[in-house]
Amino acid sequence: LESFETAVLYKDSLNRKEIEKTIADLDKKYQTEKKEAEITILKKENYIRELSLAFILVLLIVIVTAAILIIRKQIKIRRTEEILREKLKKELEYKKKEVLNLSTYVQQRIAFTTDIITNLKRIKSNTEEVKDEINKVISFI
Repeated sequence: LESFETAVLYKDSLNRKEIEKTIADLDKKYQTEKKEAEITILKKENYIRELSLAFILVLLIVIVTAAILIIRKQIKIRRTEEILREKLKKELEYKKKEVLNLSTYVQQRIAFTTDIITNLKRIKSNTEEVKDEINKVISFI
């Protein structure tokens, strides 16, 4: 009976060791799976972070490119406006000179016409001087 009890004790001890080993193996497997799950989650979080960073970078590039294009367009518009302004300024100066020249020409013609009228009135009163004055006018023309 003592041998039987000893055998049972050994058997219980072996069963307990097997159970402890099985529990240790299961715990190790659980811890490994837990760590692998954590690694998978961390990899997914890192991937999402990288995608977010890439999206922000692309968005930033698009915004900077759009800003550069808008600024270039504004500069081109300003240059075009300046060129047009200068062209209009030169045209206005030319027109002012034309008006001044025409005004001078008209004043000279008025003065000439006034002189002719004055001379004709004087000639009308002096018949002898008529011939001289007509010759002067003819030579003047």
